[in-house]
Amino acid sequence: MLLQPWGSQVSFEGSKVDITIDKRSMPITDLLKEKFKEQNLDAEDWRTPIRAKLMSPEGVADLKVLKDYVLIAGDLYRRLPGGVLARCVSLQEAAKKLTEVHERCCELRDGEQCSFCQHQHESDQVYATFVSSDWRTPFLEYLIENVLPQTSQAATRLKKLATRYFVEGGILFRKGFHGDPLRCLSLAESQTVMKEAHSGECGEHQGKKRLYQLLLTLGYYWPTMKKDTADFVKSCHTCQLQANLIHTHPTSLQNMATPWPFHTWGLDLIGPINPSSGGCIWILVATEYFTKWVEAIPLRKATGAAVANFIREHIITRFGIPHKIISDNGTPFVNKNVKEVLEHYRIKHRRSTPYYPQGNGQAEATNRMLLRILSKMVFDYGKGWNSHLADTLWAYRGSTKTATGFTPFSLVYGTDAISPTELLVPSPRILHGMDLEADADICAEARVADLEGLEEARELAQARSLRYHQKLADAYEKTLQTRIFAKGQMVLRAVDHVRRGLPSPSKFAPNWEGPYLIREAYDSGYYKLSTADGTTLVDPINGKWLKRYYS
Repeated sequence: MLLQPWGSQVSFEGSKVDITIDKRSMPITDLLKEKFKEQNLDAEDWRTPIRAKLMSPEGVADLKVLKDYVLIAGDLYRRLPGGVLARCVSLQEAAKKLTEVHERCCELRDGEQCSFCQHQHESDQVYATFVSSDWRTPFLEYLIENVLPQTSQAATRLKKLATRYFVEGGILFRKGFHGDPLRCLSLAESQTVMKEAHSGECGEHQGKKRLYQLLLTLGYYWPTMKKDTADFVKSCHTCQLQANLIHTHPTSLQNMATPWPFHTWGLDLIGPINPSSGGCIWILVATEYFTKWVEAIPLRKATGAAVANFIREHIITRFGIPHKIISDNGTPFVNKNVKEVLEHYRIKHRRSTPYYPQGNGQAEATNRMLLRILSKMVFDYGKGWNSHLADTLWAYRGSTKTATGFTPFSLVYGTDAISPTELLVPSPRILHGMDLEADADICAEARVADLEGLEEARELAQARSLRYHQKLADAYEKTLQTRIFAKGQMVLRAVDHVRRGLPSPSKFAPNWEGPYLIREAYDSGYYKLSTADGTTLVDPINGKWLKRYYS
């Protein structure tokens, strides 16, 4: 048997018949070899009885044997596995044309040792099992050679879709909605034109929509064009590094509520600021999270020894040993001196990430309020700022806080501090106190009553604080655009000057750097990163400064 080329025309004497042959779906080399080896070259033409039965009415009885054969213009053909239609020839003709069909049948007894046959056999195996992934292939097969898919449903669909396509010069085109022809591209070609149009010599690194429209204008088409252009722009390395910053919140607001007074303190430094008369350029501030009580001292140098001494003298000896202290990762808070004090008193140390003040939000809010009060006092009364620091603390401790509805002073001591205003024009409690001054017992009872109501006031303050924070959380959630990263994911990090809030060193400087690998992910929204070579970065980073990297 001689195989006619797929989808070809078969010529016969006196007539020409178009034969549609489906593509092979399985190799037939071995089958052909075995069939040829089994035949005796001196025997009668094996085709004669089959041809006779096909032409005879009695041949219907041998339908099981003859179902694989068909006569076309007097020649015998056989249907082979995979839909291949092969022309049947005599054994003598096959032997004469052995060189033409050498890759399918070998006359050598040990044909398996024939290097040429082996090579052709392997090539045939690969060719026969290859399935084209080019979306254009079915259209080209149908429009050029009228080849249809084997299933009727697929064939009907192809016929319907093919009405919008045509072939010119062997190239497939699609009829555009505006009448312009669009050249149909393969996957490899589409990647080439997208790269050139987006980031080539005259590419503008446009967005996905503009790139899609540009390619249509240039006259290109492929079925997944819109999705592919979006994915291509999303994965462009340059576009990702130069992308705008993300100003939405990445994770939900963390609840910083504490169960009792003096449980948690937040430490922070204000400065460096203008030197005071004593040469101090720093203010070390501690804020208690339950009562909002504040302690602060001026410092010439922000050292670990100064911070450790402050923790012991201004927190531990006055209010007892706290459960936890929160600070940033700055050197004044992360050092041997501070570590020794915290370990000695078994105090937990929670550190927020660098360049993210919101991680220690209570301390940052206190800093802003203290600076506002202090700056106005300096403006009104002059002198150095350190001479007004104690008055600033007095004013802050005696003002009602929105979160609790109480003053820090009252939540600590059970009553409000007497202010200078009450002395200038005596308030009711000042007047009442003058009447009771002579009776110590009555004064003691009044003080006991204040202390008895302190626990109730603290419970009320805690309930109000929870409601206040829930209100903030609800407002916060409206601007939330969740960005949660998993371990092993690739991300970009905001560059240093962006995280520090500094101006860009250049108009062309990127906003992002990387990519980095997520080494550790924490529920609080902090991550540890590593570089491409596996080096882990020391400082954790808040998810606010990260975004996903598309490769």
